Amino acid sequence: MLGAIVMEANPAPAALDGWFRPLARVRVLDTGRWVAAPWCAQVLSWLGADVSRLEPPGGDPLLALADGPVSSARCLYDDANRGKRVRTARTPQEYAESLRAGAAAADVLVDDHTPAELAALGVDLAELTRRYPALVVVSVTGHGLTGATADRPACELTAYHAGGEGATLPSENVYRLFPDRPPVRAGRFLADHDAGLTAAVGALAALVGRRRRGTGDVVEVAGDQVERGLNRTTLSRAWFEGRDYDRTYRGYDYAGALRCLDGWVAIRPVEERHWRSFCQVLGRPDLAGDPRFADRGRRYDNATALTGELESWTSTVTRDAVRRVLLEAGCPGGPFLEPAELAADPAIASRHLLGPVAGGGVAPVRSFLVRPVEKRFAGAETQATPPAPAVSRAADPRALAAGQLPLSGLRVVDLTWVAAGPYATELLAFLGADVVRVESPTAPDLFRRDMANAGADLDSSIRFMDLNQAKSSVLADLKSPAGRERVLRLVEAADVLVENYRPGVRDRLGLGDEVLHARRPDLVVLSLSGFGTDALDADRPGYASVFNAEGGLGAMTGYPDAPPSDIRDTNDLRAGTNGALGILAGLLHAWDGGGGVTVDAAARDALVVLQGHLVLAASRGGRPLRAGNTVDFAAPYDCFPTLDRRWVAVGVRTDDEWAALAGLLGPAAAEPALRTSRARVARRAEVDALVAAYTSRHDAASLVARMAAAAVPAGLSAAASDLAADHGLVARGALRLVEHPRLGRLTLVGSPFRLLSCPDPDYPRPPLLGEHTEKIEQRWGVTSRVAAP
Repeated sequence: MLGAIVMEANPAPAALDGWFRPLARVRVLDTGRWVAAPWCAQVLSWLGADVSRLEPPGGDPLLALADGPVSSARCLYDDANRGKRVRTARTPQEYAESLRAGAAAADVLVDDHTPAELAALGVDLAELTRRYPALVVVSVTGHGLTGATADRPACELTAYHAGGEGATLPSENVYRLFPDRPPVRAGRFLADHDAGLTAAVGALAALVGRRRRGTGDVVEVAGDQVERGLNRTTLSRAWFEGRDYDRTYRGYDYAGALRCLDGWVAIRPVEERHWRSFCQVLGRPDLAGDPRFADRGRRYDNATALTGELESWTSTVTRDAVRRVLLEAGCPGGPFLEPAELAADPAIASRHLLGPVAGGGVAPVRSFLVRPVEKRFAGAETQATPPAPAVSRAADPRALAAGQLPLSGLRVVDLTWVAAGPYATELLAFLGADVVRVESPTAPDLFRRDMANAGADLDSSIRFMDLNQAKSSVLADLKSPAGRERVLRLVEAADVLVENYRPGVRDRLGLGDEVLHARRPDLVVLSLSGFGTDALDADRPGYASVFNAEGGLGAMTGYPDAPPSDIRDTNDLRAGTNGALGILAGLLHAWDGGGGVTVDAAARDALVVLQGHLVLAASRGGRPLRAGNTVDFAAPYDCFPTLDRRWVAVGVRTDDEWAALAGLLGPAAAEPALRTSRARVARRAEVDALVAAYTSRHDAASLVARMAAAAVPAGLSAAASDLAADHGLVARGALRLVEHPRLGRLTLVGSPFRLLSCPDPDYPRPPLLGEHTEKIEQRWGVTSRVAAP
């Protein structure tokens, strides 16, 4: 018999309650431990899934480390397991039997066991899908289910540093203050939440595939590959340029954070008009006219002087005062918010992301808003029922053949640009969708351009190529009637349209919700903006560094006695992942007869949601602060130096892991006083010194191998060159070698998903500008009524 505990049910937000529950008939069994897999199942529960949870004897390992309601372990567990029916097995045999029995009754199994752990349980995930053909299995592990490292111990710290971004953090403004300190991960347990969100996207894609094929699938998501995917723009650029970006690299014109009277603020005049307007409103037109700051290049070269000029003002005022100047100037920027400030910020509160949690406090209850077609047409002066489309549905739910990716045949009109939107549609393309990138012949994507060379070839940007794999490109000037008509004809044949304009732009282009849904009533539209279409501050320019500040991630990244850290493109891609989740949820809703929807997703929202456990801790009276790599329930948990001047992440959470590490460290580590996690945390400095003394005697590669053999979670804080040299990543499809007609042979980051039904897909190369304009209209069976450029 299994003991049962019923946790508090998720409060359904009013905007989603009663009508948008695309997983209402889906039963999920969560057998995950720690954070990533349970959080994946938690996200599915927000969409209506009925989630039950099976825990091993003794319960989840996080609970063994919890020390009060505001402790990190307790808040991580509570945030990831709300609304689940929790059952705890009494013996390992009972656990394995219950896993197999639960899989028989489930639609989705979310699991995080490594291949060796599964073998010890007598469980074969592929065999489960053969025995129960409708079952979708989502595997969320540190290194995946295949390859030489599949059984290597991992934790969120090692997964993050395996992605390459850790080697560049903290950002340059912090690094120059403390050059001898270790590299850090972003936030707290961000890698696990990244993996869980990505796995939820994979789960929905597999459910779409099941509707079309009649059978389930095994979706493999590796935490280290998720982090490489999010870091793709930096990695691909580094490989292309033949260099490693590290903590000395400064991506922006001046300091990543500017000191105010009550905290820190980011100011990001990315375009020249932003800079001139900001200087004017500030009352410092002399800055705009100063030859040292006349353009981005010179501002970059004179960053120290510019930082001093700006801090001579910001250090005398509050963050709100800076915010008012930024808003008046229309200049991107905002305050670095701590977790305690996220729930209280009026603009964030206007999005209604948070709800109550059993045991006290608040945490996220959703990650996007949804608007149905019916409500927009009701009472309108036009027809109450939109006209039938001229073209039949592009993707027949019954038309998927064996061996095809789950979204094969799904048609997506992609009106996005830069990073967040393109990554959302790239994830769909990696899952098989036919994605058509609509590009302007007169205003090309910023990522197609070389900001330092206005005359550069628009087909020569490596950043664009890595975010637009497996897509087609057509030209259409949306400001012209002909270009708009071309897009609307594509919409008639499409399932999905995605855009990431500022709110109101699509309406001004004549492509508002009413127009789109009149052409295709069951169309799923993703509106992916910086702050959300109905936020109090919706009509603001936003960039990744602004979302980093206002979404709370920057304030939690870096050392406790240093400024917050800047984090750039990866935040856009986190927003894109959340957008892809919304698209697939909307598609399942539409295919169930619920009609078309518009999904309203925001980049800032995505970061708030990914840090829900910190919001929960703050709402319970705690105050989470920057702490480098460390956590309050484990030691050693940091990056340590090696003989060859590298850094290796070591994350020891359990007493068994410590015993294994102590066997390597020697007699000083074996004393009884260090055998418990609480004792090690209390003596963290002593423990870290023991580990550092050991790691500094070994080169990084041999050190990682030694620790892996001893079952200690450890891994290199990888640079781009380390990843390029790992041939196993190419064999698994994690890295792709692509021949491009302009750039030659490229190394690009592959898909974060690996599917049993189609493990080695052959994706098309990234497109040239407008390369497929005529081919798409033929393939989709549409012809523009008016010739378009």
